[in-house]
Amino acid sequence: MKKIGIIAVAMGMALVGCVTDGDVSTVRRSYYEPGIAEREGLALSRIVTSPYSIVGFTYADCKRAGAWAPILLPFDILKTVPAGSLAACADILTGTVELLTFHQFKDVSYPWESFDTAKSDKWGEPVLFVYACALAGAAEGLANSSSGSGSTYTSSTTSTSNNDGASSGGHKPRPRVMHSYCHGTGTCQICHGKGTVAGGRKKCVCGGSGRCSGCHGTGFAN
Repeated sequence: MKKIGIIAVAMGMALVGCVTDGDVSTVRRSYYEPGIAEREGLALSRIVTSPYSIVGFTYADCKRAGAWAPILLPFDILKTVPAGSLAACADILTGTVELLTFHQFKDVSYPWESFDTAKSDKWGEPVLFVYACALAGAAEGLANSSSGSGSTYTSSTTSTSNNDGASSGGHKPRPRVMHSYCHGTGTCQICHGKGTVAGGRKKCVCGGSGRCSGCHGTGFAN
């Protein structure tokens, strides 16, 4: 009952300052010229309704997917839930500052305005970038493990070749093994040699060189 009372007080404060048009049966809230009580109500409402962003971002992406929404929903949640959680934390911080300073950040949208694809994409891009970095790190680790296996194979082959050379009195060069991750091209497989990802806005994990980090651009395993 105490929580319900707090929510009721918050919503009541948010409605303070609302005006009714004389000839129109609609009630509108002044977001841009609020009174002190309304600013405090909006700040408290921002904090209380901050989890709306999680639902809003998911709804916006599902609406954009249309008939494919039931299929894409499990994958889409991997983006919208972390993105909505980040937005909710930002709303709690913003609302707390507004509540303590009696100020309204007019350029910051409210949680109940999160049912929008543009806002979903804005908060989802950092989440997708983190996933891309994690995949790049996993790929690099796999490449390094493959390089280690290739080196072992090369060492055993070299040892056999040296023994054969010693028995025949000749010397044979050590064969080189093609790098398995870049398939011998020496090009970074994350950015495909461009040095950037996310449409050129982020530097690739290769440091922007465009070269394969496993073989350092040589195309051969170490």
